[in-house]
Amino acid sequence: MKKICILMSLVAICTLLFSACDKNEGDDTTKNAETTAVSTSAEETTLTAEQAASLEKEAEYAKKCVETLLLSKDADEIRKVIRNGTDEYIQDVITGFPYDDYAVKVTRLGEHKENIIYYVEVERAATSESEEYYYSGIQIFTPVENGLLIELDGTVEDEVVAKFHCRSCGGSGSKGFDEVHKVEYKCPVCNGIGFVF
Repeated sequence: MKKICILMSLVAICTLLFSACDKNEGDDTTKNAETTAVSTSAEETTLTAEQAASLEKEAEYAKKCVETLLLSKDADEIRKVIRNGTDEYIQDVITGFPYDDYAVKVTRLGEHKENIIYYVEVERAATSESEEYYYSGIQIFTPVENGLLIELDGTVEDEVVAKFHCRSCGGSGSKGFDEVHKVEYKCPVCNGIGFVF
């Protein structure tokens, strides 16, 4: 009797295992889909080629918005890439970024409600007329039908800061200053970004 029970258990386990090992059957949309490893600020995620292409396109929209904001000297052009901006803000941008050779890099951090948050780095090499320039920080974007807009609503900004600023460094991204090498210690929690998503 014991031998029959053991034999029946083995048959049941083998049946279960073989039914779980489905050989390329099922949904054709995922069977041949390629996957890509995409790195975000927090972790590496495996995405399909379609998802990776969508995120790459989104990042290009974000980069284009920031470039248009910084490089345009026309208020109407700037209005095309921002949402909830004031005339004073636009004038501050025009006077605050007088050059036309800023390099922009964007990294997707996460989402908040319908908004998408990117970490933006802006650089400009030193020239004979001016010093080098570097800025980094987060920028909130709102998806629209044909891309993204830079979101400047103060309420949305306050929500993002309150929810995601790094509690370890207080949102500064720094955990002190190395006097010998003259560099700031990056916060190990947020990796120097000041926000955790």
